[in-house]
Amino acid sequence: MGFESDGESIQVAFDSYFKNFHPLWPILHLPTFVAATEPRELTNTVVMIGAWKLEGDYWIRKARCLQIHLIDTLQKQLLALSIEQQGEPYWPLKIYQAVLLNVAFGLESSLTCSQDDLMYPRCYLLFNMMISIFRRVGIFDEQRIIAQDKPKEVGTRRWINREQLKRLAFHAMRCDSYFQYLCYYPPVLRPEELCLTLPCSNLLWEVPTLSLWLHAKLDEPKGRISRNFASLLFDAISNDESRRARMPNLLEEDYLFGLCAIQPWIWEQVQRGRLSHQQPRGSLQRSDPSYLDCDAAPDKGLCDRSYWRHQLDLWRVSYDQDKELGFKSSSIFHIITLRFNCRLFYHLSYLALYTDLQLIDDISINRSLPFSGAIRRKREAAAEAWATTSDARLAMWHAGQILKVWHEELTASTAKDFTPGTDIISYVALFKAGIVTWAYTRATRSCDLCRIETELGQPPAISVLDLTGNSEAADLETWIDGGGREAIGGTLVCACNLADLVGRFEECLGGCPRGSSVRRMGETLASLKEQY
Repeated sequence: MGFESDGESIQVAFDSYFKNFHPLWPILHLPTFVAATEPRELTNTVVMIGAWKLEGDYWIRKARCLQIHLIDTLQKQLLALSIEQQGEPYWPLKIYQAVLLNVAFGLESSLTCSQDDLMYPRCYLLFNMMISIFRRVGIFDEQRIIAQDKPKEVGTRRWINREQLKRLAFHAMRCDSYFQYLCYYPPVLRPEELCLTLPCSNLLWEVPTLSLWLHAKLDEPKGRISRNFASLLFDAISNDESRRARMPNLLEEDYLFGLCAIQPWIWEQVQRGRLSHQQPRGSLQRSDPSYLDCDAAPDKGLCDRSYWRHQLDLWRVSYDQDKELGFKSSSIFHIITLRFNCRLFYHLSYLALYTDLQLIDDISINRSLPFSGAIRRKREAAAEAWATTSDARLAMWHAGQILKVWHEELTASTAKDFTPGTDIISYVALFKAGIVTWAYTRATRSCDLCRIETELGQPPAISVLDLTGNSEAADLETWIDGGGREAIGGTLVCACNLADLVGRFEECLGGCPRGSSVRRMGETLASLKEQY
């Protein structure tokens, strides 16, 4: 595929993978990974991802050729596994790792801000085949994982194998939640299926020797692995305070998995809201607490939007409390990276809960879709109606907070002389915040205030809520419920300032590493600055 005879290029790509991708997707066990003994599918996957992360045209060309070849090869292997396995389950761990890494990489490399990208359905097919096999062989059940231990394995070998299999399950759930935001596909994997304890800390996962492993094992937070993930999750989202009080202290990565786990319920809540109004695909809910038909639901809490808002707030409070404990679960770089991406995913979850993101996509970046004039006008009208509701104001607040997080991190990165690794979901959060701001701003007219600001040379002396600021809770709730004037970074939210406001999100993307997916998102926001 272009790398076979170039040993120096292969090593450069390996180094790039473990520096730029592995900290975000710690699926492989670095201390025992030996390229010469690994299956070709896995080593080629590592080389492909590492080459892509180097970002030059030469590397991206080679990576793209490998990607197409690998997906075809792995699909054939999964198909053979799905129809040939008889008797005892067969656990080709390295092939499973190659498949999951190709899916995770496909989410990033295929992001073109368009549903026309053919790499999405290919990766999604590969993902569904993988989940089907995982269910059949028992990778989501820790007891079945333990049952496949080999008696001859010594030292930490059994533990490493179990951890690798658990990481396959948890990062598969993560990919599933990302597909929901990138492609609007329904969830495939249910969090209740994960009858597994949480993976170990990244610090323990990366230790290179047995003696260091023994010390790190003793330092692991107590209680995390005494119960399976599904049990912990249902305690965390319970309305019973006594159940929530039983929760152990959790790590940064545990909170990321927790956000991924509740995405299927958020997705169902949004769909239920549409059905309760008997609305066609793409319509938006009004800001009306009765818009959900919860009486017919088996669990009224799970179908109530305010319930999930409360759960997201609880997630944030618990996350901040555990973060303050300061348990060193990994390197400083890895911890800062997780905190950065978790904060953005949290705000993105709010956007999904209070905005029809798919409709906003359709009227902004998917304008070429073959809708009739009547359908297009209905969608435009629905977006304008949404912009007048408290739902829209709450979504805009979180869009502003996403921008704030980016600015804070860029400032902090300059001081620390390094930039945290950015998960693809964080780029998506910034991009979705940008198009939500576009949809809200184009429907907002306060040009009289803009004119006064121009004439006076300063903002008018009125109460304006800055969406990127630290507003008092009472002021924020008053604005969300009753409306008012708002600004982003001192610029009034008004259609005549649309180019400036959307440009702020574009500028943040411009400050990120220039991978093709980021470039395409920035180009899309640049085009929206001129579309009212």
